[in-house]
Amino acid sequence: MTTDNIQTIALISPGAMGSAVGARLGASGLAVRTSLTGRSTASRARAAQAGMTHAEDAALTRCDMILS
Repeated sequence: MTTDNIQTIALISPGAMGSAVGARLGASGLAVRTSLTGRSTASRARAAQAGMTHAEDAALTRCDMILS
């Protein structure tokens, strides 16, 4: 597998560690998606600050890579 075609990453958990990883991935030019359904206000804020965007579960499965 090459990483040349990877443009979107799904991150399952937008918590403290997931948001930090998401921020790094986003800074490298990747689009980072996560599900914010049922997440706390703090997790939502971390995800937003990291540049992660909300996606429904079905949309996450269409990302180029899923990280858990």
